[in-house]
Amino acid sequence: MLYIFFHTDFGVVPPCLANEAGVSLAGHGIPTEGEAGGLSIDLVCKSGKGVLARISRVNGKFKIVVVRCEVVQPDASELEARRHECGIPFWPHAFVNVDGDAGKLVENWNNEYGCLGYGEDLYDQIIDFGNLMGIEVVAF
Repeated sequence: MLYIFFHTDFGVVPPCLANEAGVSLAGHGIPTEGEAGGLSIDLVCKSGKGVLARISRVNGKFKIVVVRCEVVQPDASELEARRHECGIPFWPHAFVNVDGDAGKLVENWNNEYGCLGYGEDLYDQIIDFGNLMGIEVVAF
């Protein structure tokens, strides 16, 4: 298993996915937001089984990378340091253990963005969608 974290882009995550610490709003400013600044949901995602996926285009053709994962909670003593690793600690975070070949994941994941869904059944559904649409699926 590979332990990774990702933050959601622009603070987009349903508040119902927050861990027991709950949800707050984070006012902030980063270079891409201009003078107005921004507002995001501030939370750490709750534990659970799920799927991490990324759809992208490579040489004009779509590709879906999909991997089973488990959302986990870092130890409370290291949580804040872990949230600061990405440079944007106030955006929502999920910390996941992914199942599969870490090298294959890194080789095929071509961007910092991804989608996290709770529920193990999503894995087969995403693969089926890719196959139905004629999209290359990289699943592990």
